[in-house]
Amino acid sequence: MRLFACIGLLVLGVSTTSLGASEVPFKITEKRPRCSNYSRVRQPFFGELHLHTQYSVDAATLDTRNTPADAYRFAKGEKVGLPPFINTLIGEVPPTNTPVGPVSSHPYCLPGERCQFMATRTIQLPDGRGLDFAAITDHSEQLGETNICLWEEKVPCSDSSACTAQGQQCYQGRCVPKGYQSPSCVLVREEVAKLRGGLGATIFAGAYFVAQNPTRLPFCGIAGENCLFQAKNVWQQIINDAQDAYDQTDECKFTSFIGYEYTAMPAAGTCQNDGKACWDGVGVARASIDCSDNQMCLSAGGGDNLHRNIIFRNSNVLERPISNIEAPVKCGNGSACNTPGPLGSPEIMLRRLKLECAAIPGCDVLSIPHNPNLSGGAMFGMPENLEEARLRSEMEPLVELFQIKGQSECRYSARMPGAWNTFDELCDFENMSYGRLASQYISEPNAINIQPSSYVRNVLKDGIAYEQKNGVNPFKLGVVGALDNHNGTPGASESYMYAKVGAHGDQSFIVSGEALSETNFLGLETNPGGMTVAWAEENSRDSIFEAFKRRETYATSGTRPLVRFFGGFDLPKTICQMGDFAAQGYQTAVPMGGCLTGAPRSGEDCKANLTKKKGPLFAVLASKDPGWANNPGTPLQRIQIIKGWVDSEGQTHEKVIDVAGNPKISGVVDLNTCRPSQNDGYKTLCSVWEDSEFNSEQRAFYYARVLENESCRWNQYYCNARGINCSKPAIPERENNRYTDFEYRQCCSGIVPNTVQQRAVTSPIWYAP
Repeated sequence: MRLFACIGLLVLGVSTTSLGASEVPFKITEKRPRCSNYSRVRQPFFGELHLHTQYSVDAATLDTRNTPADAYRFAKGEKVGLPPFINTLIGEVPPTNTPVGPVSSHPYCLPGERCQFMATRTIQLPDGRGLDFAAITDHSEQLGETNICLWEEKVPCSDSSACTAQGQQCYQGRCVPKGYQSPSCVLVREEVAKLRGGLGATIFAGAYFVAQNPTRLPFCGIAGENCLFQAKNVWQQIINDAQDAYDQTDECKFTSFIGYEYTAMPAAGTCQNDGKACWDGVGVARASIDCSDNQMCLSAGGGDNLHRNIIFRNSNVLERPISNIEAPVKCGNGSACNTPGPLGSPEIMLRRLKLECAAIPGCDVLSIPHNPNLSGGAMFGMPENLEEARLRSEMEPLVELFQIKGQSECRYSARMPGAWNTFDELCDFENMSYGRLASQYISEPNAINIQPSSYVRNVLKDGIAYEQKNGVNPFKLGVVGALDNHNGTPGASESYMYAKVGAHGDQSFIVSGEALSETNFLGLETNPGGMTVAWAEENSRDSIFEAFKRRETYATSGTRPLVRFFGGFDLPKTICQMGDFAAQGYQTAVPMGGCLTGAPRSGEDCKANLTKKKGPLFAVLASKDPGWANNPGTPLQRIQIIKGWVDSEGQTHEKVIDVAGNPKISGVVDLNTCRPSQNDGYKTLCSVWEDSEFNSEQRAFYYARVLENESCRWNQYYCNARGINCSKPAIPERENNRYTDFEYRQCCSGIVPNTVQQRAVTSPIWYAP
């Protein structure tokens, strides 16, 4: 909770004290001083849970040099460099690197300094906008391979006996990891600083991410020993960097979480009529065993995004990350599948993760599925059995709702209302015209080529329907937001920043104008990304991780409004006027992520309807993002509550209710300056809503959505930076070095949105009879 947030703390009912270790309500797993800034009614902490650095091949090939250590520095407010990097030691011999360890260091310097790799651009969060916590999540599948292929240390040698580091050999006069000279590594090094990945990245993705039965490349050794050894080295460096970044003093200014990304992305096909994912017989003219009603399995292009971020509670972590190679997702029921079962099921990985963590004293871990909008509908397929359902409910309490590659709350199109099981027009927000990761642009999206089950609101409804039938909810999901950028800059979710760096930080996106192309997968339809807010007592690993587990989180689309949400049967209707909103909320109700029941239940921390009142009440309080110096945040427009429920026949339903604010006010945006008007909208909104249609026999969930007024979308900042004036004709390209004809057309066509309505979405509160 940085200083910028303090403006809203009194409004949200937060007071801070200092407590001893014996008084805190969460389990303590670390030996460290207690935080001096502690609140019984919890505080909002802003953070990042999905980010890549140089340790990911698809970041390194975009010339990213920021390591996890650099990323943590950026998260705390320091300046870091961006590509392209140039050698400012022209005519000089670069110094020989002193070996510092088994992981390549990738040093660079900032503009104006002299070094072999000088950054030509820099980026820094605004003053006071540093993060409270962050996890760096590089691809577990390629940690060792990246270190091998992109090794830069220059330790001289005459033969391999001079290379004292384990796993290294002498090659062309310097010590390098075994496999460095392999054809695959050569291709990877040739791709550094290209706009789009070429053959090298494709080879890695094909073997590791998208294959039905993934395997490591030959240079890793017969059993993958070379790459696994190097992966362990990189993993230890990731642990060390996280430990170094973690503030373990009583000031508790910053918390780092150790994590990685599990990157399953099966290049499965789609059933010819219903678009469901399939592997058996893909591309073959016959009925597929993975499809119903004798449908064929058609080749689809791209892959189902089944990535997951694995976040550990503390430094008691696995010896080495579990990857899609050792524990792949299930691949259907075809004869070629080595891991049969419901296509896309993460059961093998989750079970192994749980078992390995349980064998380590003090270990605790959770898995966060990525944005499912690009999963081909396969991220949340129904569990094969109750055992899997319980495992998924336990291990996956959260899901990523907002990130660079679109939002996953819900989807709506005026062209086909209801196609994605909603008539909520506000679901027409930051949607991508792609159904799978790295697939082809879809000019006319529909519910076949982009599956309804790719959106979290539908998954939440599926979860309570499954629970009604089977007694367990496999998809009891809270929500988080993240970036997923590949330049090592956690928290860089401001629109003006994104206009400068594009989706992954490579300057060629901006120089070429590719940033404004709809058909560029990392172009116009991307966005600056989201952010996670966790309500916790203090800024420590134990406290924040407990917030993750109990789902007391909300996701934003990149801005930083403050949101409280409580639900209960005894909630005071006058809570907005009482002055102690948080204290009353915790005393009489449950917060976001909590549960309500019709009767007390043993072993569940839910609020029961003891007084048998007609229906639950929900209180929501929000305050606007305060912004920073000379950059005021955007006022709020309104608050909504979204209800989903399942009836006695097993059919699911939803309803959207405006509970505060004014939908007719959207604010005035000066497109030339992009400064939001402070005269329209609200600084703070508060409301109590009672569900007058409540049926005590029906399972339901409720969550709050807070909408800001309109503000400039990132592409408007891009257009302004190029001096494009849509009220005047375009300057001919031969007389103009600031923009191209294509950029002018995209900026001024009216087809490309100039503004966007940023928002925050809370984790649900569930009700069960």
